[in-house]
Amino acid sequence: MNCALDFFLQALQAQLDGESETIAEPKENRKMVSDRRFTKVWNELQDAKKRINQLNAECNRLQLRVKYLEARRGSGHSADDENDAFGEPPNKRRGRSGRHC
Repeated sequence: MNCALDFFLQALQAQLDGESETIAEPKENRKMVSDRRFTKVWNELQDAKKRINQLNAECNRLQLRVKYLEARRGSGHSADDENDAFGEPPNKRRGRSGRHC
């Protein structure tokens, strides 16, 4: 017979006979570091994650700003119009003066 099949059949027979030698029992978890050290590192990790999220949000905002400015440059608008959608009140923006037509 095939070696792999023999091994499988022997393991199956051992389980049916009640032998648990082939099954490893779960080991108790051991602490690798003290609770104080773990808490300190955990808090540092959480702070780092918050900072990363803030940096990602800023990066996304800046990427949108660059795309906006590139699109305006490509459409022929002057450099004086760069602040239209960033910081100017809605009635100061081109096309949003409240006038129709």
